[in-house]
Amino acid sequence: MKKISNFVWGILFIIIGVILGLNALEITNINLFFDGWWTLFIIIPSCIGLVNDKDKVGHIFGIFIGLALLLVCQNIIDFDILWKLTVPIILILIGLSLVFKNQTNENIKKEIKNLTNKESKTKEYCSTFSSMNIKADDEEIEKYELDSIFGELNINLTEVKMEKDLLINATAIFGSIKLIVPEDIEIKLLSTPIFGDINDKRKKKEKNKKKVVYLNATAIFGGVTIK
Repeated sequence: MKKISNFVWGILFIIIGVILGLNALEITNINLFFDGWWTLFIIIPSCIGLVNDKDKVGHIFGIFIGLALLLVCQNIIDFDILWKLTVPIILILIGLSLVFKNQTNENIKKEIKNLTNKESKTKEYCSTFSSMNIKADDEEIEKYELDSIFGELNINLTEVKMEKDLLINATAIFGSIKLIVPEDIEIKLLSTPIFGDINDKRKKKEKNKKKVVYLNATAIFGGVTIK
């Protein structure tokens, strides 16, 4: 998917370069800096994310905002109307996110529910308006509760002893959570991004392994990253 993103940006830069070259030679007179040209830096990444990522709602919202601002800059719609429509559109997108989330990943949801209801050894970490770096030891823990509210929480799980499946509930609200996990485990992800980002940046993603981490991640104007 990263190759697709690079391809799109590469083609875009080639087109811009050709236009600037033709304009310099006075063959064409194309104005690249039209009113609202900067909105393309919102629209294009959102379109790429819509193709690449499983969670579409945040990218749909980005496209809506970008197109709406472009129409305002072009004097096609009035800013007052845009402002009145913004809150209803946000509520609709949040609703759609929750509705579709309930219809997908049913097996993962059931397993997360079973692990949640099960009595198990649990560790909780919360970073609020602060930064926290955790180096988890090899103690046998079956559940982690991670919360970052206007903060930053980094946890390294590479030395955690896993005899059973591990459940991680991670919630980032205007904050960030970064998980560093072993390479020999499979992560089964249930994500709920609400104007946030949940991203698995591992190059090698193991599947069908005995060791499984169930990650129930929620990002509200924040981010959860797996490395």
